[in-house]
Amino acid sequence: ADARIKSVEYALTEYIEAEILIANTLGLDVAQKSNLLISLAVARAVDNASNKQGIETWQGRDLLTFQPEEIGRAAALDAVSHLGATSVDSGQMPIVLEKKAATDLFATYMPIFYADMVQKGFSQLGEKINQDIAASAVSIVDDPRCRQSFYQPAFDSEGVATRRTNLVQEGRLTGLLH
Repeated sequence: ADARIKSVEYALTEYIEAEILIANTLGLDVAQKSNLLISLAVARAVDNASNKQGIETWQGRDLLTFQPEEIGRAAALDAVSHLGATSVDSGQMPIVLEKKAATDLFATYMPIFYADMVQKGFSQLGEKINQDIAASAVSIVDDPRCRQSFYQPAFDSEGVATRRTNLVQEGRLTGLLH
């Protein structure tokens, strides 16, 4: 055990089951059941110069793959990794984003990919279909049936079957979210 870990400030595990049914007078009648296990741990690390939190989350559907000790260990490692961190000067530099940071950053900008935001003039992507909007190393895919996804709907809120949508391919805007 690392003596710099002073506490586990928060630990949560939640199991969710859901059933969605959509029917209308035009003959639409679809249903889907799903389940999800979510776990989160927040650890605090302290040394002489700093006091930092570390967070780890886990999600899945299979209890056999759920390892709460590993979630706690990863939260502790995350907290320790932030000890002694300092700010850097502003400037242009290459970066590598940690998966959590990349996810948060993308979530902030995701609404610009919504077709209704484009139609309302709230997205700068309106006139950029089939144009380069990112580096050629960037590809973004919306795949509702991805096995690693929190939620894998077979249909959307209007009963339309979900499908894979390429939003950005090799830096080029190729689609929007409907």
